[in-house]
Amino acid sequence: MKRSMSKLNIAILSLALIVATPLAAGSTAYAAPTKSAPTAKAAVTKAFTLKDFANREIKFTKPVSRVVVLSSGDARIMSDLGATVVGRPAIQDPSFPQAVMKAVEVGSTHKVDYEKVTALKPDLIIANVANLKDVKSLEATGAKVFLGNASSISDIQKSITLYGQITGKDKRAAEINTTMNKLLKGVKVDKENPKKVLLVYGAPGALLAALPTSLSGDLLSKAGGKNVAEDYPTMKEYSGYAQLSTERIITSDPDYVMLITHGDPAEVEKTFMAEIQKNAAWKNLKAVKNKKVIVLPSNLFGVNPGSKVTDSLQYLTKKLQDEDK
Repeated sequence: MKRSMSKLNIAILSLALIVATPLAAGSTAYAAPTKSAPTAKAAVTKAFTLKDFANREIKFTKPVSRVVVLSSGDARIMSDLGATVVGRPAIQDPSFPQAVMKAVEVGSTHKVDYEKVTALKPDLIIANVANLKDVKSLEATGAKVFLGNASSISDIQKSITLYGQITGKDKRAAEINTTMNKLLKGVKVDKENPKKVLLVYGAPGALLAALPTSLSGDLLSKAGGKNVAEDYPTMKEYSGYAQLSTERIITSDPDYVMLITHGDPAEVEKTFMAEIQKNAAWKNLKAVKNKKVIVLPSNLFGVNPGSKVTDSLQYLTKKLQDEDK
């Protein structure tokens, strides 16, 4: 009986020790259920497809972060959006954002330095519809290619929206367009007395007439001017421009002759005045006699001004309405 009681006491003591002793590290015995911390869901970026101005479909798996741009207007838009420009065209405008000017110069839509572009490893190259024939060469750099255009204010605002989507800056793009719309609405146009204008573009070795289908032609229309070259036939080499027709110009007798250049304004004016000297009939034009031959600022008219196109419109509108200057 005593031996049985001893065994019972030992068993009870052993049980007590098990209950009182802390669980060994890693033991799951008697462990209370614990709530695991909620796992944060990773952001999911949906793929998207956009059409460029050449009606090409470009697929994106995510917003791009490194961009090469071949026109100053697109470079300005990218800067306004807060996107990263790693390659840019040659830019002469001293007021251009420094963030863009620090990027590597890679040529232009007319002449691309493919070696430099490839070394930059961009996600995207923004070229122009005129580069349609160059798409394969541009894609050989390893980047996607988006073909833009800027033949009107509407084109530029569409570009802002598309570039906002491409870079994931949709909200900023909407803000830019809203500001532009307010500025555009604030431009007061004289619709009752439209001035007749000849827009002359100084191309290398030639003088061309800008048509309503060009950006400067669109600006002239919105500024309340009448383009005397509106029915000129379009050139195949330069979309939106036509050969100058002396007979037609003399017949239309424009109130203003406005010169557009992306080069040296003085050189273009010199070329134009030399053209006048060749044909005495030019001297009798109302614009020439009244000294209304104006060289337009190259940063607002000689190149795509991007989001500063509102400045271009304001400048042109003021010139048409300011009879004393």
